[in-house]
Amino acid sequence: MYYFIKDYLESIGYRMVTPYDFAKPGKECKYVKNAWKAPQQLLLGFGPGAETHYLGGYISANVFSVNTYINAINDGILPWTVGARLTKEDLMTKYMVLGVRGLEIDKVRFKEMFNMDPDIYFKSRLEELLRKGWMEDRKDKYVVTREGLWFAENISKILYDESNKMEKQPGDKHLDKVMPTRLSPYNK
Repeated sequence: MYYFIKDYLESIGYRMVTPYDFAKPGKECKYVKNAWKAPQQLLLGFGPGAETHYLGGYISANVFSVNTYINAINDGILPWTVGARLTKEDLMTKYMVLGVRGLEIDKVRFKEMFNMDPDIYFKSRLEELLRKGWMEDRKDKYVVTREGLWFAENISKILYDESNKMEKQPGDKHLDKVMPTRLSPYNK
């Protein structure tokens, strides 16, 4: 059914944006393009439960309670419940995972951002994905294959480094660790 739907939508002019999203060319959702593709753009989270990504190298999550959120704002305090600084390794892994979500991993952009070659850093993991036929190496980028679309979540899991195994996505895993801050009395 998955491939039938994919083929049908493409036959009537839609294109696949992520393994789960389709759009007419030029009509892609800006949120999907910014939040779910590599490199992920700065996201400022406003409102209860919203997450901010990479503001000064940090990620944070706002409190979920609407009343607590409003009280924090009225008190002139950031309504964060947790926050953490991301490591370079976290950001590299997140880039790869989001690349899969966006159907391709741009090797040139990765090198520019991290001053490191993904072919070297992720060597054994990429070899496994190529061997399974889930990704193709097209010189300047890795592309998720038709077969790989069905296994997109598995591809992401293979790309996690050892510190991310059995964890949430790189970056989000840090949100479980409450970071005490003088900025907010609401980080309970």
